[in-house]
Amino acid sequence: MKLIIPVISVLALLTLSACLMKPTCVDPYVAIGKECCLDSDKNNVCDAASPTEKMTSVDELQRQVDLLLNATQQKADEVHSKIENASKANVSTNVSSANVTISNASTSTASSPNASSVSQPATGLPTGPYVFASAALKGTRNGITLGIEDVTFVKKGDDWGELTGISFVVDNQGSVDIQPMLEIIVFDNDDGNYLPSDDIAVVEIVKPGRYLKRMMNMSLSLSRINATKTFRVLLTNGLVQDSSTVVSVTEERVFNK
Repeated sequence: MKLIIPVISVLALLTLSACLMKPTCVDPYVAIGKECCLDSDKNNVCDAASPTEKMTSVDELQRQVDLLLNATQQKADEVHSKIENASKANVSTNVSSANVTISNASTSTASSPNASSVSQPATGLPTGPYVFASAALKGTRNGITLGIEDVTFVKKGDDWGELTGISFVVDNQGSVDIQPMLEIIVFDNDDGNYLPSDDIAVVEIVKPGRYLKRMMNMSLSLSRINATKTFRVLLTNGLVQDSSTVVSVTEERVFNK
């Protein structure tokens, strides 16, 4: 009897200790052993998959958040890179344009004997037809008119001088684009000898319905200026392969003033 009482006491203490060690759980979680877990099948065994699934869901959510942050950063880097490249390209284009403008300006002011004179590119040519002065030397062919409104002559000596400039108009009322190329020819009527000619090239394109008016520098020395000479200007189209004359004008004159 004395032995039974201590055994019962020990068992009671163990039972009480076990009860005290169980955690307090909030529904739907139940205390099984020393932890709170789900027991959907009521078998007093934790549904082991549930905590794992919950942990997996949290990990997956964190992974997706990280991926989204990485993608956002990559997109921001790409946009920043495109902005930098566009800025560099814009600066380079502006510098190139400035260089081209300076180059064209230098070319247009240079003048040497028997060298081509080049004008500045046109931003927009006026609409024709052009109204020529009554004294203008002009000729028309296939709707394209070449008119010479003035020729500048400088007397250098008793019997020689120099053609230094020409004012001309190309009125395109034809059907094709024209890049005017002018050849100025002067020869003596007495002996028929040709003097050195001068060529003028224009960079503008004269479209149908438009006209181009320019005063261009030239340098063409003339001798025997008291004799009658034939002055001829030929217009060709720089946009075509052949050098056939589009239209020409001819006049006999004495260059002695």
